[in-house]
Amino acid sequence: MADESEIVALMNDALAQWATAREAVHFGESTGISLRCTAEVNTLRSGLPKDLESAPSELRHLWERFCALRLFEDQTFGQWGLMVYEPLVAIAATQHWPRDAGDDYRHGDLIVGEFLGDGERLVVRNDASSQDYGSVVVSQPVYPRREWPVVAPSLTNFFAALIEHQGAKYWER
Repeated sequence: MADESEIVALMNDALAQWATAREAVHFGESTGISLRCTAEVNTLRSGLPKDLESAPSELRHLWERFCALRLFEDQTFGQWGLMVYEPLVAIAATQHWPRDAGDDYRHGDLIVGEFLGDGERLVVRNDASSQDYGSVVVSQPVYPRREWPVVAPSLTNFFAALIEHQGAKYWER
């Protein structure tokens, strides 16, 4: 797993590079839309909720620095980008997940965000006893779980690839 400070440094770089909305290039083609990255800095001193004590350390470290993130958000229509939830929203989304996902729910799913405009969710595997602990999955509500892509072995790897691809869903290429 990546150094915990690596994920914060990665986000700081992305926030600096994309603080001003600009057009991205996805797979060699201009998107035609202005994208921007923003964050809410965590100012709470009380620490993370107990429900998140088992979360991968890189995620906990990210939340200790940033309360919430909006990455590569479409500034014109709001139909593109990734919203990384604040911890309490992640807990609430995860509590509803077994009902929402039905047979696609797996013990240890932790919903940490959603992709704007399409209903896909960012899922971090949070079962420390499982071989896939810490891996990142994108839920695709129109497909069964077996077809959901595992997009990275860790959150740091996921964010690095997302930033490298300027917000493009690189796993759909």
